[in-house]
Amino acid sequence: DTMNVLGMRYMTLVVIDANNKFWPISHSFVFDEDHTLYEFACRSTLEMTPGRTKESIKLGFGDLFFEPHRVKEWFPNILMMIDAYHLIHARNNQSILQQE
Repeated sequence: DTMNVLGMRYMTLVVIDANNKFWPISHSFVFDEDHTLYEFACRSTLEMTPGRTKESIKLGFGDLFFEPHRVKEWFPNILMMIDAYHLIHARNNQSILQQE
């Protein structure tokens, strides 16, 4: 099983508009789970979205690879929500529930 048809890790940044609709604004494929690559994707997206600051980002959703203290460095006002798929999916060999 892979997470997508390409078998690549990815990150999508999404905004919620005034009508509570979700809009993907940035997609990033990475070749390794690396905080530096994800940080680059976040900073690059902010550079391409005038009027948005890192302080204006309030909610994040991801797996536990995104350590909350690291994400707080990128977005100081963020509240991180955890993606349950990565925690409990039985065939996910990197699930934290499968690790000792």
